[in-house]
Amino acid sequence: MITAGTELRIINPALTIDWLTANSTGKGVQVAVIDSGIDASHPALRGKVKRACVVHDKGEGRIECEEIPGEESYDSFGHGSGVAGSAPSLKPSPQVSPFRAPLKTSV
Repeated sequence: MITAGTELRIINPALTIDWLTANSTGKGVQVAVIDSGIDASHPALRGKVKRACVVHDKGEGRIECEEIPGEESYDSFGHGSGVAGSAPSLKPSPQVSPFRAPLKTSV
């Protein structure tokens, strides 16, 4: 478990952010975002969402994933698009696959 004060060792100190952004393309990478969905029409994400999944709560701890075309993906809360926007901003090549999870609210 990682807690406050835990020392995280870097396996390869040569893997700096500068090196990664200069040498990594993201080509062939698919990033899954489990959140409120992704607005596939957002300019920063347009063309990056090829497939999507809507997670349905079936009760008693069971879920069902319904795959939908990426262009039909939407964000039911607004948070998932922001999270997904960080993947293409690192490099333009990764594809993003949203998993829109059911929102639970309590009073």
